[in-house]
Amino acid sequence: MAESPIPLICILGPTAAGKTRLAAHVAAAANGEVVSADSRQVYRYMDIGTGKDLEDYRVDGLTVRSHLIDIVDPGYEYNLYEFKRDCIAAIREIHSRGRLPVLCGGTGLYLSAVLQDYQLLPAPPDPTRRAELQTAPTEQLIAELRSHGPLHNTSDVPPARRRSHSTRAPSGFAGSAASCESASRDDWRTGSTTGCSMKSALCWIAG
Repeated sequence: MAESPIPLICILGPTAAGKTRLAAHVAAAANGEVVSADSRQVYRYMDIGTGKDLEDYRVDGLTVRSHLIDIVDPGYEYNLYEFKRDCIAAIREIHSRGRLPVLCGGTGLYLSAVLQDYQLLPAPPDPTRRAELQTAPTEQLIAELRSHGPLHNTSDVPPARRRSHSTRAPSGFAGSAASCESASRDDWRTGSTTGCSMKSALCWIAG
């Protein structure tokens, strides 16, 4: 039997648009908790540089609970797969306690992965394959990436170190990120493209 959709409020927008403050106030008014979707705020210690605005979680003298902030140490390569896994776990845990998850952030890819249900699989490092790819021509790497589906970005050529990481997907695997390109802005607002038994009840764009 399929799970019932989980109500979810999403607040997104550019840097310094007031997303955190708005999310905290919405969560406080709606018996909710904030789930951060920021690729830098997952790191401990760097509060100012990553703009955590921790004081904004204080509403009427009470601290609104937040998730996915300060969860890994600097130097750790936290990735999209881990974020989606951790974010969905946080949303489900909040919902299980009868509270409303409020997803807030400015990292667009992180938001898309959750709201549009990117199908991501764990891909353990393959040192042998990486060594092969380090010396492969850029054209060969681009062709291999295209074999898994349309490319999101066709203008940037990543540095050599990243090139080998970008093409390490298991043979025969094609992610669903490319298929999400066709999702309209209205789909994003209503959450109609999302999976994982979640539905965005409302999507606000700050700023």
